[in-house]
Amino acid sequence: MKKLYRYLACLLIVQNASVAAVTEKTFLSNAPTSNFNYYYLRDLWLQNLELKNRHDIGGRVLLRTAYHQSYNQQGLGRYFGVNDKPNIVIGERINDASPAAIVNATTVDIDERFIIHGQALPVASGTVSFKPQHEIFTAIVSYEQSLNALVKGLWVWLFVPVEHVTRRLQYSICSGNTTVGTDLTNFFTGNFSSDLQVPLTNAKLAQRKSTTGLGDIELGIRYDIVNKQILKMDMGLRGIIPCANKPTGKFLFEPLRGHEGHGAIGFDIQASRLIYDNFSTTLQFVGMFDALYFFSTDQKRTLGIKNRRLGQYVLLGQAGQTKLLPAANVLTMPLRIAGYTELSASCGLNGNHYGWFGSLNYQLKTREEECIKIKNCWNNTTYAVSSFSFDGDQFGASPNDFDLYANDWITQQDLDFQAATTPGFLLHEIDLILGKVVDLGSQTLLFSAGFSAEFSGRNFPAKSWGVEIGIGVSF
Repeated sequence: MKKLYRYLACLLIVQNASVAAVTEKTFLSNAPTSNFNYYYLRDLWLQNLELKNRHDIGGRVLLRTAYHQSYNQQGLGRYFGVNDKPNIVIGERINDASPAAIVNATTVDIDERFIIHGQALPVASGTVSFKPQHEIFTAIVSYEQSLNALVKGLWVWLFVPVEHVTRRLQYSICSGNTTVGTDLTNFFTGNFSSDLQVPLTNAKLAQRKSTTGLGDIELGIRYDIVNKQILKMDMGLRGIIPCANKPTGKFLFEPLRGHEGHGAIGFDIQASRLIYDNFSTTLQFVGMFDALYFFSTDQKRTLGIKNRRLGQYVLLGQAGQTKLLPAANVLTMPLRIAGYTELSASCGLNGNHYGWFGSLNYQLKTREEECIKIKNCWNNTTYAVSSFSFDGDQFGASPNDFDLYANDWITQQDLDFQAATTPGFLLHEIDLILGKVVDLGSQTLLFSAGFSAEFSGRNFPAKSWGVEIGIGVSF
């Protein structure tokens, strides 16, 4: 057993070798999920039944409703901000002819003339600030059925979730110049256009967006390896069927349900050891491990441009056209998201006392960094960053007339995939579960309530707290 624990610890360490702070992102995946809380409830339920010498249970149905809310607004703001700040400073650069001025500037993140073409000098400054928040309401119906008639100790189960996800970007745009503030607001919401530029159509800012619908359905089998009073151990296999929505890239912080279109297969193992037994009172130490592999899928996300801050918003010229377009209009594209793994481990204490029960547990969740690739061909001789002096002439065969710094087209090598990549991260969670089991003779009822709180490094900023209530029946 010690060798197994060492092996799992090594896996978790290797999995997070590349953890680092991130900023200036265009996409954020949902937090990793696990079924540990359901497993703890399941074990507590079974312990209560055993205390009453009930071994005739063939099935269980459990309805859980939960609310989770992120609390790390500064961290989420830095994720979408620039230079690890929860904001973007827009203004005029002193030396716009030097690429170094873009990369090394400390007071202004991007010149306004890169996103609003034809501004007269001097250009007033403005600041876009973010205080994002993530909320999710979930209702999960769980059904578990014994198959003892076929194989002793074998169970099958099914999870069907319905989710309502709300993401609030909660941005504000402040400027000493009313016209500049209005122009910036209209630009980032897709409502600014002129004779020389078209509106932003992707990676737009919205104060609030939500989605409601089916989450990802899970189904699996469990087998009791050891089922003794003092020691229990079981293992399970499960699959995740993607039923939720996928990213569209239309908005910067769009709400997503489930696992963004990824299907998965997984393996888990659980063990519990009785450490105190006094008739109607028991205390157990419980340990669990879960591994999931998510299959590759296609999604739409917004890429950046290397060595250009907020490259997804700069104005591009397109060969043969007479209007400029925000880069996100063409950098939001179908991408192939490679498969990845998630590992989770948990340990805690389960206690029962005359039908009442409680659980306090710690969970560790980790996910490896994504690998994404462009799905379609990128034309290396079509787009270039526009100069401030572009006057509406049709673009020719060379970008010299409208590229500000290097007289080159934006090639596929210039595309910044990191902007749309969710980094590898480590997530810690503490959970408390309390409840009561009521014996009705041929059935038992379960009532539960729980609280959870997540803690993580800056590489996954959407840390959250949550509450959960549940009611179940066994038969």
